[in-house]
Order: sequence, then C-alpha cells, then structure tokens
Amino acid sequence: MAAGSGEWCGLRADRSIVCGYGWPADLETPQGEFTSVSGGLGHWCAVRSDQTLACWGWNRYGQTDAPEGEFTAVAASSGHTCALRADQAVACWGDNTNGQTDAPTGRFTMIAARHRHTCALRTDQAVACWGDNRHGQTDAPEGPHTAIAAGSWHSCAIRADGTIACWGSPNASRNFAPDGEFTAISVGYGITCALRSDSTITCWNHMVPFNTGPAN
Repeated sequence: MAAGSGEWCGLRADRSIVCGYGWPADLETPQGEFTSVSGGLGHWCAVRSDQTLACWGWNRYGQTDAPEGEFTAVAASSGHTCALRADQAVACWGDNTNGQTDAPTGRFTMIAARHRHTCALRTDQAVACWGDNRHGQTDAPEGPHTAIAAGSWHSCAIRADGTIACWGSPNASRNFAPDGEFTAISVGYGITCALRSDSTITCWNHMVPFNTGPAN
C-alpha cells in the first residue's frame, strides 16, 4: 500500500489496484494486474505485471507521461516520477526545476522519490541522490547500504551493518536516528519510522524515538 496527499492506493490479492481519494476526487484507477504502486502529490504510477508503467492523476508537469519499456519499480513524487528499467537504469520525467529528473547513469536496485529530490541504491550498494539540495537532502553518505527512503527535506538509508544514516534538514531533529539494527525504513514530512531486526517498529522526531510495538 502507498499513501499520497489526501488519497491512498493498494494492491488487492488479485493484483488489481484499489484507491481511496480525498482530492482530487475524479481520478480513475487503471484496470489490470500490477506488482507495485506509488503515490505522489495528486498523481500515481504503478508497474503492470508485464513490467510496463501506468500513471494517472495530475499531469501539470508531465509527471504521468510515463516512458515506454519494461520497468521493475516506480517512485512518484510531487511533480516528477522516477522508475527503474529492467536493465537497472533510472528513468525520470516531469518537473525538472531542481534537476530532479536528471538521473545519474549506472545500474540501480532501489529507488525513492519525494518532493523535489530522488535517491537510488546502486548495484554496489552506494547511495546516489539528485535534485533539490537546499537542505542537504542529496548529500548522501558514503559506504554500502541496503535500503533507502526519501522524505520532503531529508533522506535516510540503512547501512550494511543495519544501522541508520540520515541526512538533510535538521528541522525538528529529523536526522537523529536511534541506535540499533534495522531492516526497513520509511521517511515522511515530519516523522521517520523503521523496522528493527526484532520486528518492532521505532519512529522518531524531535530527538525522542518512540516504539510503536511489533509489526504484525
């Protein structure tokens, strides 16, 4: 499941997409079978079972004008969208005011987009970020990582040893990650949450981590 601004979409057991919209209310969900879905600000993109892309919703910057070809993952943001091609190259389209569609060359295994920047995990586990860097949100740390997540003004990744690295805006102390080992991470506008190796979830903001209990 993925949540956007005022709406959400998810995959049913039969791989069809179901959405609930707050605004805009006139979005039409595409039909067919899909493997993943991602939501931005008023627009959505999904990877079909045949690895083609389907995008819908607001298209002011061309963010739903998905390219042709085969893809394995897609990340929708506020005014742009990026996706991983089957050959592991990155393709981006839509608003490029801050260079957020100027994807680097190379091969990647994971991608995350938010607001005006995008981060991706290279095949050698190095993190690459591009786009708006007014808050340092594209100044990715060096070293091997296993997962990435992009927020509005900051980004985070899980290092190869399971610890968390965050960079970008220090507002509300969002980059004060808790200690421990983690396996997954998600970054929002004012809060970050991660899944610990013991299957419990920890979220943090304002320098005070708080546990939300086991992940079921």
